[in-house]
Amino acid sequence: MDVDGQPSPPGPGEGRRYAYWTSWLGTAPPPSTDDPLAVARQGPPFEKQRLAGEKHLSPEVVEVLLHSGDTDVAARLATNTTVTTDALQRLAELHPEHQRLIGRHPEAPVQLKEALPIGDHVNYALLRYYEQRGATDDVRRAIYQRYRTSPQPGGPLLGDVWREIEAQAGQ
Repeated sequence: MDVDGQPSPPGPGEGRRYAYWTSWLGTAPPPSTDDPLAVARQGPPFEKQRLAGEKHLSPEVVEVLLHSGDTDVAARLATNTTVTTDALQRLAELHPEHQRLIGRHPEAPVQLKEALPIGDHVNYALLRYYEQRGATDDVRRAIYQRYRTSPQPGGPLLGDVWREIEAQAGQ
């Protein structure tokens, strides 16, 4: 307690310190960070951005953040490795300006991955792509060979590479 009988701010390691936010309605403390859903709904933009980067968000929190309208929150969600394919699809629909960023995500929908150059992807995103497409071992090896010899980033579109290799395998 300080001299006015108010609780002292937490010391190092005792929790987060938050600035009070002020508007024409007055000054209020930020929502409790113990409740991610409250932060997603009512938190200041910097807290929503922080929350969007956290691992293992509940589907409800992700849904609220998807519809926040904040492009920075959308970008953080697009790089969060625990966001699901369905959520990334909705994110791409709501924020088309981030489709390239979303397409690089390992869990991105197939059509978003295929719209990017093969060299823009990381190995794990390609592994997930193989699983999503049900690729045979021969097709996997051929795509990976193209990946290794393509400019990084850059090269032909992943979807074009897939169709080319599938056509060769069908002959």
